[in-house]
Amino acid sequence: MPQPKPFGARSRAGDARAEQGASRIGAAVVAVISTSILGSAMLLARPGHATSDGFVNRAWGRLQKSLGSATRSVALVPDSQGSMAKAMAARTIVSGRIFDAEGNAVAGSAVRVRSDAQPGWDWVASSGSDGSFRVEGVTLGKVHVEAHDIDAGSVESAVLEADQARQVVLVFGRTVEVAGAVLDERGAPVARATVKYAGRLGTPDRIVVADEDGRFTLRSAPRRFERIIGWAPGFEATAVQLGDFAGAAVRHDVRLRASRPLTGSVVAPSGEPVAFARVSACAGHDIEVATTDASGAFELPATVVGCWITAHHARFAAARQTRIGDRREIVVRLGAGGAIEGRAVDERGKPVGLFSVTIASFEPEESASGMPTRAGEMGEHLRGAFRLDDLAPGTYVLRLKAEGKVDTDSPPIEVGKNRVVRGARLVLTAAEVVEDAPLEIEPETAEGTETASKSTGESADQPAAPEAAQASE
Repeated sequence: MPQPKPFGARSRAGDARAEQGASRIGAAVVAVISTSILGSAMLLARPGHATSDGFVNRAWGRLQKSLGSATRSVALVPDSQGSMAKAMAARTIVSGRIFDAEGNAVAGSAVRVRSDAQPGWDWVASSGSDGSFRVEGVTLGKVHVEAHDIDAGSVESAVLEADQARQVVLVFGRTVEVAGAVLDERGAPVARATVKYAGRLGTPDRIVVADEDGRFTLRSAPRRFERIIGWAPGFEATAVQLGDFAGAAVRHDVRLRASRPLTGSVVAPSGEPVAFARVSACAGHDIEVATTDASGAFELPATVVGCWITAHHARFAAARQTRIGDRREIVVRLGAGGAIEGRAVDERGKPVGLFSVTIASFEPEESASGMPTRAGEMGEHLRGAFRLDDLAPGTYVLRLKAEGKVDTDSPPIEVGKNRVVRGARLVLTAAEVVEDAPLEIEPETAEGTETASKSTGESADQPAAPEAAQASE
């Protein structure tokens, strides 16, 4: 009984038949290509017709040998039905240079070659520093050469034969410089404002950003743009119509009008308004700060749209940062603060009857310039127990005082959001009493002890000199 052949096994006769089939198919492909050199030939080997090993490779070799120089590129593409060899039409090179209206070479322009022989096929390149370009692999036939420049616009050649387009010269039209400054209502420059150059329907817009002094500039083909539109955070968009482009430069300043301020409120975790909270939006030199009034309300300039906003208060945790996305009422909700519970005892462990607790120092968990704190706040407590509520997250040092006791500072105590620190125990020791010592008074020197004789160098122990005799009559 003959054994079945394993899958994929083939006989020599099958290989020979496949070889003959490959030769016939290769000859048919050559015939197709010779009929239309600009067309394409397809060779399809389907499973079940010629499946011997190396069939596609041998057929491919015969195809290349038969085609010779008739084509520059042939692609072998596998697909779900088998393998397809596709011979493309002859190719050539298109080259040239690009200049502006003044005859200067234009570098970096986008060059596109469009083929009439194969619609939808484009070849692209860019001009070099000397304005030259070179596009390879272009199909023979009629083509258009286009150049696009971000400032000068577009230019297109007439219909050309691809094999004769070796020295194509494209010249852009005249360009003008459109410059100006973005100013506010007072005439002050608006830094980093956005300026859009808008043109007619179908003309792509151009967007530039003004510098720190509000200045902007752009080169463009005349009449390419009809208006410029300026905008900056905190200002309304303003459009300016462009006039005549008679000269080489046109100047137009854009004056922006400030938008109305944004309003909002700061509330506690319970929803009640919080007065005297510090509100901050944006960062760096763009930061804006406000303080809530008695009703918890605040105002910020419209320039903060798009920034992150938060709020701080000495008795609450900082509000979670949120982005200001539009002009709706802003509500900033503070987080719950923490607390410290503890006891004050003497050396024997007995509660101290009356004492005071002062917040000696405070280091906030989130550093914020100008944030209010409770450092220095003092309160009195009884019977050795104390509790400090509504503490902003951070590190605290407490100072305890009592009559007849030495002031005692606590170690640093870290308080977290919505957390109570318990078990703080501080010992107040008795102060040493020092009795007042009697004052030592030095005896005062009697007045008039120094005599005239001392001033004249005579000893005080010597007897006084006799009075001078009266003059004789």
